[in-house]
This record gives sequence, structure tokens and C-alpha cells, in this order.
Amino acid sequence: MMGGIVTDLIGHSSMPRLYAVGEVARTGVHGANRLASHSLLEGLVFAGRVARDLASVAPLKSLPPVKQWQVPPLADRGAAHVAAERIRAVMWHHASITRTAKGLRTALAELTEIEQRLPAGATEELNLVQTARLITEASLLRKESRGGHYRSDFPRAKSVWRGRHIEL
Repeated sequence: MMGGIVTDLIGHSSMPRLYAVGEVARTGVHGANRLASHSLLEGLVFAGRVARDLASVAPLKSLPPVKQWQVPPLADRGAAHVAAERIRAVMWHHASITRTAKGLRTALAELTEIEQRLPAGATEELNLVQTARLITEASLLRKESRGGHYRSDFPRAKSVWRGRHIEL
């Protein structure tokens, strides 16, 4: 129960026509003590199930509209590299194994600063900083320790959540 797109035993997600397999999937076949579903054998098995299921899926009547999207050229590769390294450092120091509200708030402030200074075209670094922010905000909201999430300022799991799961 540590992440991944929740799927059934065929790889269906809760969204029509969206399947998930391997690292991005949480099938539940390994129980609650697995990092999503990262077993190579599981990926192989579920890829086969998805392929068989896809063979019976009717094609779309028409293609969905395509939005024009353009990535600007990367203005400063060096600055983008420095930003990526800073994001990794911020997350390691403030949002990794042991977390506190103070450290998480510091991380959010630093991530905001990093994002504001990203050079044009730094799309990968923008994805990194936005993902880091989501992780940090979620960690700040969870005032307990459970599974791979440990808050030294809230070291115990809340009993109200015992036997219950959060699925998005």
C-alpha cells in the first residue's frame, strides 16, 4: 500500500481504457508491504493479461482531439542540472527517511524557490520539482507514521486508520 495506480487482476484502472502494469501499478497481489508492484515476474504476468484483454477492446470511433503542445528549447542546461541536484538534496535532507513538519515546510519553501528560477525549457526539472512538492505536501498533511512514511514529530500510527486504506 505504498503507491501505484490501483488495478484489478487484469490491469484495469478506475479510468476507462487506462491500464497499468509493473512499476506504476498496485495490484495488491503482494499485500500491503510492497512498494506498489515492482516484481519483474509480476510485470511479465500482468503484461500478458493486459495484452489478452486489449485484444477484445473495441477501437475508438474517432481519435480524441490533439492539443498543440510545444516544449521550448532548454535555455540553460547547466542551470537545469543545478536545479535537479538541488531538488534531490532538498528531498534527501527534509523529506526522506525521517521527516518533521519544520523540515517539510523548509522543503516547500526551497522547492518554490527552485521552481521560480527554472530556466525556460527545463521540463524534466519542472516535473521533478512538482512531484517533490506533492510528496512534501502529502507528508506534511499526514500527522502519523505508517509504512514507509516516518514523521519523528508524530512517531506512532493513528489507531483510527488501523485496518483501513486510502485509495485515490
